Amino acid sequence: MKKEHIQAFLEVAPYLGDIINEDINIGVMDSKQYLLTVDGRTVTSNQTAGDPNTYDEFALSTIRERRQKSFEDVSDRFPFPVEVTFTPVIEENGNASDILIAVVKNIDRRKKADTASKAVSSSFEQANQTISEIAEDSQNLLQNIDDILKYTRETQQKLSVIDTLISRIKKIALQSNILAINAGIEAVHAGTAGKGFSVIAGEMGKLSKSSDEAAETANTALTEIKTAIDTITSKMVSIDTYSENQAASTQEISASINNIFNTFRLLSEHC
Repeated sequence: MKKEHIQAFLEVAPYLGDIINEDINIGVMDSKQYLLTVDGRTVTSNQTAGDPNTYDEFALSTIRERRQKSFEDVSDRFPFPVEVTFTPVIEENGNASDILIAVVKNIDRRKKADTASKAVSSSFEQANQTISEIAEDSQNLLQNIDDILKYTRETQQKLSVIDTLISRIKKIALQSNILAINAGIEAVHAGTAGKGFSVIAGEMGKLSKSSDEAAETANTALTEIKTAIDTITSKMVSIDTYSENQAASTQEISASINNIFNTFRLLSEHC
């Protein structure tokens, strides 16, 4: 500000806070005393016009550098954080005079808004993390579904083997029945000779062994089927666990969203 305008500023300063609708304290001073003090709604000071003044290093640097400078004051001088802005008054020759204009602004709302904004950002990060976990669980779920389909196909193949074995057993039973009939006929014709019975007995032994092997193979296949079914059951349990995890993650997302809404509400109340 130019020195030639200082008188006009002194006249308008008492109304400046209302004009710009800001809670500010204004002080005009030189290196010896306060020339004017105007209190804000909440930002007040103990100084009045005529009180002695001594510049600190920050104020002196403002004069030396001939530029406006600000800093945040979070000390106990005020019951809330404030922003202090020093503006040097410039002589007609371009040099800085020893007059400074100090504006102290209540930035409590801004600080709370910053805090709320950081809380919102944190809530979004938590929500994103939870969503990522859900996505990962979904991938695991899909992998388990693929495994279930694989085991199901293998089970179907084993069932096909069992069908084949059953067909063989039925064929063996039919052949055994025919041989039994033939043996009966042979017995009628042979009387006491019975030479043919040794041949029939041999064939029946072969058929019996074949039937036993087929039954053993069928039993093995059934055991494998049981194992496959157990695996499917285990996978289904895993799917259920993943589903529970997804439900819990969804609840976390819901809670995060509620926190976001609450934070925005707090933000709107203090802005």
